[in-house]
Amino acid sequence: MKHKSNLKLGIFPGTFDPFSFGHLDIATRASKLVDELYIAIGINEQKQPLYSVEQRINMINLSTQNLSNIKVVFFDGLLTEYCKLNNINTIFRGLRSIQEFEVEKSLQVVYKSLTKNTIECVYLMCDPKFVHISSTTIKQLQFHNCQLHDYVPKPVLSIINQIGNNNMQ
Repeated sequence: MKHKSNLKLGIFPGTFDPFSFGHLDIATRASKLVDELYIAIGINEQKQPLYSVEQRINMINLSTQNLSNIKVVFFDGLLTEYCKLNNINTIFRGLRSIQEFEVEKSLQVVYKSLTKNTIECVYLMCDPKFVHISSTTIKQLQFHNCQLHDYVPKPVLSIINQIGNNNMQ
């Protein structure tokens, strides 16, 4: 076992509201590139989450239980500060489109500026079979009582079904 300071640590940040097959694909692939991968639920002031932080942590833990090097965490504040505090130097992001790449390219400049170039961003292209999946689409389908089994892992579907549309009021 490597000493904690020698571990290659990565982070996959997002709101994960809810955690989808697209998220699981990126997390699975990213986990193969580092010793420990933090799936970090952050606050996005531009989004109003449907699910509580606890529900999202539970969704992710249950969906990734077969991945032994995943740690699900919540952070409030700047991603770069969280990375500094936890000695994480690799940020993983999933990309579905060129528009997302343009946004991420700008964010990378900010990350590097804030960390004096100690952070690397690794972009993983979404598997084509998941390119149409977004948390917004999932919530819209849920609102209209559509089937979600093609969009979210079974543990997430189970939690969504337990909660029902109560969160959507």
